[in-house]
This record gives sequence, C-alpha cells and structure tokens, in this order.
Amino acid sequence: MKTSTAVLVFGIYSIMTGAMMLFNAAGALHDYGLTTIDAYHIAILQYLGITDIGFGLLGVRIRNSPDANSTQSYLLASAFLALASVLKGAYDFFGLGIPASNFFWVDMSVRGVVGLACLYFAFKKR
Repeated sequence: MKTSTAVLVFGIYSIMTGAMMLFNAAGALHDYGLTTIDAYHIAILQYLGITDIGFGLLGVRIRNSPDANSTQSYLLASAFLALASVLKGAYDFFGLGIPASNFFWVDMSVRGVVGLACLYFAFKKR
C-alpha cells in the first residue's frame, strides 16, 4: 500500500470515529459501558469528535502532498494519538480497575493496529 493511500485510510478512520462521537455521543458512551450518561459527558465527547474530524480532514487534505515532512508529521501524530489512547486505556483497566466492555477491547485493538501502522508508514522509505 502506498503511503498516500494509508494516510487517506487513516484520515477516513478519524472522520468516521469523530462523526460517531459527535452525532451519537450517548450511544458511544453506552458502548463503552458508561451507565450514567449526562450532558457533560456528551458535550466532552462531542468536542473530542470535532477534533477527530478535523484531524481526519487534515489527513485527507495532505495525503498527496509533495512535502514528505508534512505526511510524516501527520503519521507520527496519528501514531501518538492512537498508541497513547491504548496505553491510557490499559492504565484505566489494569491500574485503576475501571471495568471494560467488549467494545472497549475491540476499539483498543483497532487503535493499536492503526497506531503501529502509522509508525510503519511514517518510517517507510518513500
């Protein structure tokens, strides 16, 4: 797979997850196992969704950039976001004892794969 195609896929993934957080925040919170869903949780998740959509749009926009540094920077930032969220989720589950749903495990697995793939493409020879 070409790096530009990978950046496009990662951008679309960010847009899709961001749209889920923005337009179905209560459902996303429920999937993660949150029992008490209030307006504050929904608002925070919607703000995060807007950020995710913006980051995805950036990836879609720069995917064919002739500047290798911008593409590599985007991929490194994507890898950091994905892998840091996996580490935070692991800390929450193993360190703090916060219960995890099946959706949590699937999401963390996908994020881990996306993060590692972003690292691969960031350091791949162009």
